[in-house]
Amino acid sequence: MTSPARESGKGWPGAGPTDPVREARDLERRGLIGEAERVLRQAAAARPREPAAHRELGRLLRKMRDFKGAEDATRRAIKAAPRDLESAIQLGQVLQDVGRTREAREAFERAIWIAPTDARAYCGIAVMMEKARDPEGALAMVDRALAAAQDHQLALVLRARMLRRVGRMDEARAVAEAFLADASRHPEARKRMGYELSRILDKQGEYSGAFRAAALANAIQRDMPEAKATFSTAWFPIFEAMSRVTPAQTARWAAEAPADDPAPLFLVGFPRSGTTMLEQILAAHPDIAPSNEQELFHHAMAVVSRGLESPATWDAHLDALPPERIAEARAAYMAACEQIRRERSGAKRVIDKFPMHLGVAPVINRVFPRARVVVAYRDPRDVCLSSFLQEFVPNRSMVHFLSLDDTVRVYELMMGGWLAQRGDLSVPFLEVRYEALTTDLESEARRILEFCGLSWDPAVLRFHEREHQRWVSTPSYEAISRPVNTDAHGRWKKYRADLEPVLPRLEPFVKALGYEATDAG
Repeated sequence: MTSPARESGKGWPGAGPTDPVREARDLERRGLIGEAERVLRQAAAARPREPAAHRELGRLLRKMRDFKGAEDATRRAIKAAPRDLESAIQLGQVLQDVGRTREAREAFERAIWIAPTDARAYCGIAVMMEKARDPEGALAMVDRALAAAQDHQLALVLRARMLRRVGRMDEARAVAEAFLADASRHPEARKRMGYELSRILDKQGEYSGAFRAAALANAIQRDMPEAKATFSTAWFPIFEAMSRVTPAQTARWAAEAPADDPAPLFLVGFPRSGTTMLEQILAAHPDIAPSNEQELFHHAMAVVSRGLESPATWDAHLDALPPERIAEARAAYMAACEQIRRERSGAKRVIDKFPMHLGVAPVINRVFPRARVVVAYRDPRDVCLSSFLQEFVPNRSMVHFLSLDDTVRVYELMMGGWLAQRGDLSVPFLEVRYEALTTDLESEARRILEFCGLSWDPAVLRFHEREHQRWVSTPSYEAISRPVNTDAHGRWKKYRADLEPVLPRLEPFVKALGYEATDAG
């Protein structure tokens, strides 16, 4: 008979100073993610019939966006303890991340069977129903969650969201404001409700209030241990090093590339520049398999970065890479792409969408000098505002947007580096403006498909329709479920009073990218 301790999976037998789960959590808090993973893998291998290390490894791998590894580890935890509630919920979350919604729902329903009064599984199902364009059904599921656990904080956050989604704005606002008035609420829940209140107030035209609510949420998140640890591995020093890559280096890298060098397809751009919409447009084409931000290029980066002394030395490190390391990086990346391509029968190309890789274009150029790169642009003022207001998971990319100053700083580094170097890179690239895409979809779509070497297919114009819709894990899922529109053009003007401190820093980019000057007219 399985012991209660093992069946619950809530701890490690003999937990104490050498508890590997506790040790891994401490390493993770300190930003030592690789070390945390190593400790958990060793613990899982040492005691394969205990669920705790498997489950914790799955949680960590999910955070690292290694969804296949996360699923495997979580399933091992469930095999060790079939009635472990935490593992059942985690499996649902992992499957939800990759769009396997039927299996995710089965996992959440199993969690409800294990613990009918635990609200989290109901909430997981509600989120999937909302993304499947059934906000009324999602609201009903949230009400089931609150019936099971009357004051469940996540369920209350979701209730405000679903009320907003079905247009019951005054009710949504009342729920959000009452929740935030209670200082005893958990910081994670207060943060999420702050972002939700910001969206509600934006819909009601109260823009200063919406900005303040987002600023509150960002401040709460910035003070959370996870965000502090993640910021230690932020991109700033990497982007600064990339700016030092010279034209002579990129020319030599291109000359060194073999004639049969692969030419994968990348989609980059500052976050909130329309990259998710672009990916969904291309994903409606039968020959394209979307990556949905699975960080495919990470497989190449992991190979390339071996032996890197410091993020600040990326430029010199790239230049000194031996040919065999480059070949290894290419092989690792193409294997990851092939896995994605096989998952979509008939697809010929994978589009690797990861916005922040705009800032590491020299690495793409080093590994794949003949890659094709689609670069998304949007008005710098709109894109920085949207990034600041948006609720992101505080990973090493999105942790940059927790203050307006850092948001603009990372824009300056990313876009400044790209604009300075784009003429010196060997990779062919196509620049696509969000505003043009939302004004004349067909012309832009034809231009993009031609650049990608794909034939025209009118299905791309119907990307938002249910039969073409793909699972979207990013915050853009609400916007891309509708036909293209110009609602967000010039949104920054509504928030001008709050953006005034940073507008002078953005003005050079406004001019360089050809947008209307801030003080025009």
